[in-house]
Amino acid sequence: MGSGISLPGRKGGALSLEKRIKYLRETPFSIYLTSETIREFAMCFPKTMRTVPGKSITLDPRKIYVVCEGEVDLSASYPKKDAKVEARGYLCRKRHGDIVNVCQAEEDVARRMTVKSHKVKELAENITSVGSGDANILLLCGDMGALDKFSKTHPELSKP
Repeated sequence: MGSGISLPGRKGGALSLEKRIKYLRETPFSIYLTSETIREFAMCFPKTMRTVPGKSITLDPRKIYVVCEGEVDLSASYPKKDAKVEARGYLCRKRHGDIVNVCQAEEDVARRMTVKSHKVKELAENITSVGSGDANILLLCGDMGALDKFSKTHPELSKP
């Protein structure tokens, strides 16, 4: 996995708190958040990343991302003798409101692989995220430290 975010094209910046709230209302998190807690939660996503379709996105394992605009395709590569062969097509597509992070990407790739390829599943490496679709890609980037503090401040949201 990559140790940082590598987005060709424009670097991200910050969005207004109101825009972050708007995007977060379109995620699975929103069903658990009140109008007060969503403001606090949105502050845990201080940065954005922007890229264009077709460009590779290296996910930082210390961050969580929310797809705000555009789409992100996940694929994986598999070792084959002296070369790596990329999996045919995408294995999973993340769309507006979806959450992307390294752990989730690994789970998505494992889930999408067929029963026939159960032996290959153990060999899958280098999960790749690529911007897709026709629109530019905008991701909100969550800070894990801030998210951890948020969950400790609101333990009622962390209970199963």
